[in-house]
Amino acid sequence: MAPVLASTNEQSKHLNTPTKKFTKTSSGCDTSVIHSRYVITYIDESLFHFNHSFMETGLQHELNQLTATVAAGASPEVLQVLQRFTGELKTKDYQARSLQVGDMAEDFVLEDTRGQLVSLYALLAAGPVVLSFYRGGWCPYCNMELTALRYALAEIELSGAQLIAISPEKPDNMRRTISKNKLDFKVLSDVNSSVARSFGLAFTLPDYMTAFYRSFGLNLSRYNADVTARLPLPATYIIDTQYTVRYAFVEACYTQRAEPGEIVATLQSLQHSAVMSCG
Repeated sequence: MAPVLASTNEQSKHLNTPTKKFTKTSSGCDTSVIHSRYVITYIDESLFHFNHSFMETGLQHELNQLTATVAAGASPEVLQVLQRFTGELKTKDYQARSLQVGDMAEDFVLEDTRGQLVSLYALLAAGPVVLSFYRGGWCPYCNMELTALRYALAEIELSGAQLIAISPEKPDNMRRTISKNKLDFKVLSDVNSSVARSFGLAFTLPDYMTAFYRSFGLNLSRYNADVTARLPLPATYIIDTQYTVRYAFVEACYTQRAEPGEIVATLQSLQHSAVMSCG
C-alpha cells in the first residue's frame, strides 16, 4: 500500500485533534506519523486500499506496509519509545497468561452502542462467536483490522458464526469508530476492561507511554470507559457452542493482527466437523 500524504490542513479533516498540536518538530504516534509539514494518515477509510483481494494478499501484508511507512516517517526517538514499549510487553509474556485454545470462556455481559446488554453465552446459543479485541479508533492498525473484518463478515456469517468486536472505548467514541469504518457487526464497550482482564489481555500503560500519547492529544483515561490508562493486547478468539476456545490469536506487538482468511478457514473447519458429527 503506497503512503498517502496529506498536508496538515487536509489532515485536520480526518482527525479530531487540533492541527496546532502538531509542530514542525513533532514526530509520529499510533494515530498518525508527523514528518516535517506533512502527515501520513490512515484514519479515513477512503485512504485504505482494501478490497476483497486482501483475503489473498493478507491483512498483515497491508499492516506491514503501514509499519514501513511509520518507520520511514517517524523520528528515531519516537521509534525507540514504541520499540521499548513493545519489548516490555513481550518480556511480561502476556500471551502465555491469556486464554488459550482448549480453555473455557466465561460468560460476560456488555453493552452495545445502543445500550442493549449482550451476553456471550446467549450469542453462543446460536452458533460460534468470533471475538476481536481492539485498542481504539485512534489506532490505524485497529481501523485497518476492523475494515478487513467488515469485508470478511459475509464469509464469517456463512460459516454459521457471529462477529463481535470489544474495546475499552467510551460509547460515544465507539460510535465514531463504527461510523468511520462503516462497521455492520456488534461492537461492545468493555467498561474498566473487565472482559479483557478476564481473558488475560489487559495491561496498564507505563507512565512514559501515557505521557507519550498525551503529547499527541490522546488521554486514554478520558477516551476510554476506564479511569486507568489500560489497553487490551490485539487479540482474536473463536469460541464454539460448548464455550471452548477453538482459535486464539494474541500478540504483544500492536502491528500484528489475526488474518481474516485464517479466521474463516477455522470456522469452515468447525462447520464441517459439526456436519460430519451429525452424520
